[in-house]
Amino acid sequence: MNNEVWEKVATFLMDLRCSDMQRSGLVHLKSCLTEKEKLKELQGQFDRYFENMFGEEQEIIGEYIKQLQQVAFEEQQEAYCQGIVDALRILSGLQLLPLNENIQKLIDKLR
Repeated sequence: MNNEVWEKVATFLMDLRCSDMQRSGLVHLKSCLTEKEKLKELQGQFDRYFENMFGEEQEIIGEYIKQLQQVAFEEQQEAYCQGIVDALRILSGLQLLPLNENIQKLIDKLR
């Protein structure tokens, strides 16, 4: 049951991170937008090459790209959780949030 609780916490955090992408507090880094533009430019070139591949080559590269996307998503989720842990520690350090045993357990689980 304990794992179920933390799985639900992780699901909640993922939903929170991915929901309402138009909210006013959403962070957009210029460097990220720049990198997305570069990727968009390369996407057209890649698509042309990918279309000319056949069989196993296309399958391997397709699976590789899916895995890259999954790893990127999980790294984003990890960074999001790290931000929450850091925020909890900052609030605790400022004595705005008492760092009790339950909060410490949450921080440890999010790590």
